[in-house]
Amino acid sequence: MLADRGFTDNFITIYQKRLHDSYEYTVTTFENHGIPCQKSNATLSIWANLRAAIKDDSIKDDDILRRLREQMVYITSGEGYQSEQPGWFRIVFAHPKPTLDEGLRRIIRTLKNL
Repeated sequence: MLADRGFTDNFITIYQKRLHDSYEYTVTTFENHGIPCQKSNATLSIWANLRAAIKDDSIKDDDILRRLREQMVYITSGEGYQSEQPGWFRIVFAHPKPTLDEGLRRIIRTLKNL
């Protein structure tokens, strides 16, 4: 398959389109809920400030992660990447649309309940 130039060109085109659509969908979903995101152009994940959607300043990143994991959402906080500011989380958007949609729903629902 990989030796078939037509196949690989088509595969890459489809893959890039799907990634672009997932990226746009994820960013738009977060922005519609008042969650700022860092724009990116060559990655499978984005950085989103989930703390921006929470009114209680006493909630820490570990609290957010714990509550998300209770909802079977597995993301990472910026703390693990030596982020300069708390509240930022790395979210992979390279998933099939139904999986991505469910994950985003769970994130938004969890944040509303904090």
